[in-house]
Amino acid sequence: MIAPKGGTPNDRDKARDVLGDIPSKTILNNLVATGKFAQAHKNSNGKVGAVGFCWGGQRTNMLAVAWPDLKAASAYYGRQPKKDIDKIQAALLLHYASNDRGVNRGVDKFVAALKSAGKNFQHFKYPDTRHAFNNDTRPGRYNKVAAALAWQRTIAHFKKHLA
Repeated sequence: MIAPKGGTPNDRDKARDVLGDIPSKTILNNLVATGKFAQAHKNSNGKVGAVGFCWGGQRTNMLAVAWPDLKAASAYYGRQPKKDIDKIQAALLLHYASNDRGVNRGVDKFVAALKSAGKNFQHFKYPDTRHAFNNDTRPGRYNKVAAALAWQRTIAHFKKHLA
């Protein structure tokens, strides 16, 4: 996502700042364009999936709302869209940490809206985990067991919906 701004700086804080300077609508448009490119690629079967972690998990959820051709999405501890849930066509796989007060604040409403709209989704809350439990570069948060299970579920989800 930072490529249009010259690439990703080595400094995490600078990277976050650069990313913050890109309008959300531009990011979403870039994601849709990327999906369309992958969908039309000569080696593609035309089915596109998306996976995202944290900020990327939120963007994955936003892409599911914005692009009806998305077939499958796996969002890890991503914040939830608050409107247009009925536009989602992708099969969603949602992963949440048990101890993630900020992100989890909207989970129940999102799940209720998905159910009400008859959407194809699964959601999991992993016990004794914190936000970024899948990030093995953050030892204080990484949970090897939960990360392995979530990734196994993600691969199975994509095999089911993208084959």
